[in-house]
Amino acid sequence: MNRWVSGFDRSRACMGKAGAIVVLSLLGAVALLPNEAQGQSLNQQMTVYLNSGSRSPQRDMADQLMGVGKAHADMEDWRGAIVSWQQAQQLYLQAGDMDGQGLAFNYLAIAYAHQGLPRATEDALRRQLAVSRDQRDFNTQIYANNNLGQALAPRAGGSPAAGSLFIEGLDVASSVRNHRGEAHTAQNMIWLANSLNQPELNTREYEMAFLPPSEWVANPISYGIKLGQHGDVRMAEQRYYMATQFYGVTETMAKVGNSPALQLAALDRLIKAYRIMGRYDLARDALDERLQVVQKLGRPQEELAILTLQGELNREIGRNLVAQKYYEQALAVAKRLNNQQQADLIRGQLAALENEVRK
Repeated sequence: MNRWVSGFDRSRACMGKAGAIVVLSLLGAVALLPNEAQGQSLNQQMTVYLNSGSRSPQRDMADQLMGVGKAHADMEDWRGAIVSWQQAQQLYLQAGDMDGQGLAFNYLAIAYAHQGLPRATEDALRRQLAVSRDQRDFNTQIYANNNLGQALAPRAGGSPAAGSLFIEGLDVASSVRNHRGEAHTAQNMIWLANSLNQPELNTREYEMAFLPPSEWVANPISYGIKLGQHGDVRMAEQRYYMATQFYGVTETMAKVGNSPALQLAALDRLIKAYRIMGRYDLARDALDERLQVVQKLGRPQEELAILTLQGELNREIGRNLVAQKYYEQALAVAKRLNNQQQADLIRGQLAALENEVRK
């Protein structure tokens, strides 16, 4: 059961939302939150609730001070709010209440931003991010990554750090399947890329992955190979979402440059990344696209391998009827190739599927 404080519970969602809007609007970045009419906001989904651990005088006093700070904020008395929330944060620290500290840092960042204190805002956002990482509160971490990245970006030399924060936010959003978080973080990356005036490698790397077609270079094949290499680096770093962004553009470049070899290589890497991410829907789509390519090229052996893999993939996620369809297609190709060994293996898979369906 969540621990609520009378008169303060409603402020958690409201102020959390305001925090994102205030910090972001000061920086001119893409807002993390969608329009209110679009339903539950990202920040409402990420609201940090104080946990229901044993009560203590420090916790009770901290909760009261958070409410007092909210009252000051409602009157736009940000100095008073800062004093209350700083005291609350220290009491949460004494009580060992990490969630309370994270919430206090969040509110302090809002107040510091209102007061035009960028360094203090950054410090509070860093501390909130550290708490969310320590607590493995992934949804809150996405929010913290975005706001801290936007706070750092306008600073001289702050773009690489902001870019790293956005990339981390994308990876976290992908790992917890927070698709709205992915979309908004990607928008912030585009905003950062478009605002850059210096060709720094760390930021230009991912800028390329979001370039519109009108900005693609004249040599799409070499460009695609380069992006694929960036994707390989991200795969090695286990930044799978970012890797798919590079591989996706590589595949597009391959089609523009009419290079089936590069297209197939990019699709293979996309399939691997999507499977690791658990995005089986996207992995199936990439496999279907790969199937179309090899069919046009007249490569029945590869067609057989793809159809078999589609059967395995769909079976893994319980789509047995779909898996059966792919296995039957694979069996037909195996017979056409007179590949008796592969045909027998596929028959075994079909028999196992039938047994699973009977159960």
